[in-house]
Amino acid sequence: MTRRTVILIGVVVLQLAVILSLVVRYEWRLWRGAPIVLETVPVDPRDLFRGDYVDLDYNIDLPEGLEDALSKDCQKRDAWMILSRSETAVSEFIRLEFAPPQTLSEQEAALKVQEKCGTIVFDESIRRYYVPEGSGRALEASVRDGRLTVVLATTPEGQATIAALQLDGEVMSDEGLF
Repeated sequence: MTRRTVILIGVVVLQLAVILSLVVRYEWRLWRGAPIVLETVPVDPRDLFRGDYVDLDYNIDLPEGLEDALSKDCQKRDAWMILSRSETAVSEFIRLEFAPPQTLSEQEAALKVQEKCGTIVFDESIRRYYVPEGSGRALEASVRDGRLTVVLATTPEGQATIAALQLDGEVMSDEGLF
């Protein structure tokens, strides 16, 4: 083999590795992630260039007095919500940590969020769910009616991926290749 051929093969392998790493990272969260179920609240999205999607926000009951622990300045900082772990029942808030959790029990899952100006902001990767053309309005109506829940697959580090949508507790859309 000539040096040029070896370089060409190396470049092709590197490109394939980058593309494969994007898929593997997503699938790894779905395969090994801890499931949590969250109730959704309606948000009205409009995006002409990205196709039909449902913009999601989550209804998590936070305890009284938590606002005192949140920063009043408008600097973003990472936080980890520790939630009860469940594939069926809606997950409940347990505690909020401002450092990566070191240990979690079998019944707990971490969800990385950002805290800014005294509010909790969820990562964009779990706020937007793309749907087949024409089906977005029906899903938005289900969100407004409180009938739609989302199953997230979460890593111990708090990274999350939407694993499934549930309508009235029944899985209606399941993600992943496998």
